[in-house]
Amino acid sequence: MDYVTKSIKMRADSGDLSAMLELGGKFARGDGVGRNLAKAEQYLLKAAESGDLTAQLELGKLYSESEKFEPWKAKCVLEKALAQGSDEACILIGLLYYNGAFDSYDYETAVKWLRQPAEKGNSEAQFYIGSSYFELNDDEKAFYWLKKAAEQNFAEAQYKYALYAADTDSETEQWLLKALENGYVHAYCALGRLYVYSDECRDYAKGVELLTAGAEKGIPDAMCSLAECYYDGEAVGRDLDKAFYWYNRAGKYNVFNYFGLGRCYLYGAGVKSNYKKAVKFLKKSMTKEALYELGNCYYNGWGVKQDNEEAEKLWRQSAEQGYKEAEKALEQYHVN
Repeated sequence: MDYVTKSIKMRADSGDLSAMLELGGKFARGDGVGRNLAKAEQYLLKAAESGDLTAQLELGKLYSESEKFEPWKAKCVLEKALAQGSDEACILIGLLYYNGAFDSYDYETAVKWLRQPAEKGNSEAQFYIGSSYFELNDDEKAFYWLKKAAEQNFAEAQYKYALYAADTDSETEQWLLKALENGYVHAYCALGRLYVYSDECRDYAKGVELLTAGAEKGIPDAMCSLAECYYDGEAVGRDLDKAFYWYNRAGKYNVFNYFGLGRCYLYGAGVKSNYKKAVKFLKKSMTKEALYELGNCYYNGWGVKQDNEEAEKLWRQSAEQGYKEAEKALEQYHVN
């Protein structure tokens, strides 16, 4: 503990409220001292019990967000802050319900807590009330509140509104550009994919540039999408080594990445062919594309025992989801 922190501790131990709050925050963050949530609670609780609003909010956050997760304690202390007219306390309680802190997600109760600060113009409350309505399948109210937050430059609202509420690809582009300008890194992938796949906004160079920037920032979605570009070779020169590199960098991330890894191992794209690994990843994916490739594996006996019936079953599942290659396989091998 450095000299300054020792001085703060001496004042806190002698009953100085501002020092208690500062020291509690330091222990919560590990700022100048070893991170110690029990001591953070100890000092914040003393300050909160004296009626200090900031301490009540910080203690509520400690109980809400850290490893010391105790939602009922959080709600109790935040209600004391709420009694002092704190809109932030209202939002934090709403988020407890939104995030399922009390054993289940309760979006209707979240809306009740978030409404007042949202109507006062708080962009965070507007975003989460919009997201709650989205979960409640009330798109009209969801988009209304998301747009309110987006218009106040709440980056995540701009991103979400772009993906779910924009009427055209051009409108999607504009909201994603704003989200990116406001630091929402996931917009790299969404905007990059828009430029690669949208007929209205297509710009392969911009798309690959954005996906590369997102991938280099460690965003798995961007890594997976960039790998897809290198594998397909439409937006950028086909490079199977780079395709596998980015699929592998993204790791065991989602069904699309599992498919990409499975396809690479199946056909030896950027990596030595390994049928057993291919089957393992394709089974983890089970997208329509993965179902088709798994059908190929069973038909040919690649990494599994040869089984025409299983191949037909998998191709048919893929075809039912509209995958044309699976339809062709059913016709070609006369199993339809």
